[in-house]
Amino acid sequence: MKQNPFAVIGLRSLILAMSLIILATALIVSCYAAYRVQRQALLDSAYDFNRLYAQKIASTLDGLLYDTQKRLQYSSERMISLAGDRHKIDDELQRLMNQDDTFNGVLLLDSNGKIISKQPGDLHYSDSFLASVVDLQKLRANKVYYSDVLQSNSGDYFVFISTRMMDSAGTISGFLLGIIYINKSKALHTLTEDNFNR
Repeated sequence: MKQNPFAVIGLRSLILAMSLIILATALIVSCYAAYRVQRQALLDSAYDFNRLYAQKIASTLDGLLYDTQKRLQYSSERMISLAGDRHKIDDELQRLMNQDDTFNGVLLLDSNGKIISKQPGDLHYSDSFLASVVDLQKLRANKVYYSDVLQSNSGDYFVFISTRMMDSAGTISGFLLGIIYINKSKALHTLTEDNFNR
C-alpha cells in the first residue's frame, strides 16, 4: 500500500514549523534574559556611581562646614574683644564676608536676636523676619547651630550657621550668623561642580 505523499509533506511541515517556533521562542527568551542582565548591570553601575558621588559630596561638605564654623568662631572671638568699637566690628564683618565665597551674608545679633550689624549693607533681613525664622532657644543652647532650610521674603532658600558669643563672665552677649543661599552660593556650586567633574 502506497503512502499518501501529502501526509508526509504535512508531517514534515509540522515538524519544521514546530522547530522554527521552538527556535524563535529560545531566541526571544535569550534576548530577554540578556536585556534583563544588561539592564541590571547598568542600574547597579548607576547606583554605585551615585552612591560614591554622594559620599564624596558629603565628605567635602563636612569639611566646608567645619572650616566655615571655625571662621565664624574666630570672628566672634575677635568681635567680643572689639566690644564697643562699632567701626572695627563692621570691619571684621566685612573681612569675614569677603574672605571667600562661602557666605552670601553675615549678621551680628545681640543676645535678644536683634540685628546690630550686617554685611552686605543691603542684605534684606529685618528683626521681625529673623524672629519668625530663628529660634533663639536653639541658638542659646548650641555653641554652633546649623539651621534647617528656610525661605527668605524674596523667595530664596537659605541656611544659616550661627555661633554664640560669650563675654568674659560667661554670659551670652550675641550671635554671629553666616547666611548661605542654596541656589546662589558660589562655594556650594563649586563644590558640586568640582566633585562631579573628577
